[in-house]
Parts: sequence; C-alpha cells; structure tokens
Amino acid sequence: MNKMSLSLAQLLNELQAAETLVKKAPSMALNVEKGSTSKPQGRQKKKKAHKAKAFAPPTGGVKKSKGKCFHCKMSGHWKAHCPDFLAKKKNN
Repeated sequence: MNKMSLSLAQLLNELQAAETLVKKAPSMALNVEKGSTSKPQGRQKKKKAHKAKAFAPPTGGVKKSKGKCFHCKMSGHWKAHCPDFLAKKKNN
C-alpha cells in the first residue's frame, strides 16, 4: 500500500481487494466467562486432621509408694502428714 502514484480508480480497487481479504479471514470469537466480581469475605479456616493415639493408656499397673518423710525418714507418709512434725508444730 505504499504506492503513492495510483489513480483514484486504482486506489479504489486496491481498497476493495483489501476489504475482501479482511472479511474472508475467519473471525474467532473469544468465549471468555466473566469471573466473580465479589471479593471473598475473609480467610477460609483449614480443618486440622485429628491424630490417632499411638498407644492405649495403661490400665491398672504398678502403684507408686507414698514416699519418704523428710522429717522422721520413715516411708509411708510425707512431712506435711508426719505425726511427729505436726505435734512439734502444734506446740510451737
């Protein structure tokens, strides 16, 4: 189309030829679906997976001894329940 020395009739023929070429080209329709225009209302909470227990808790079993008294050095009670300690504490 860089022909500057064309007559008016030749220019009209060139333009009509160009129009037919443009019309013959298949027109592609873009079928694009619109997305949602609303924004999400906050964050989605993720569900946590529950872990299964690896082993069953012991049933029954060995009982612990009561402990040793720090005051009278006897086993079976603690210092807070020691009769000697409580008697001395009551007198003071």
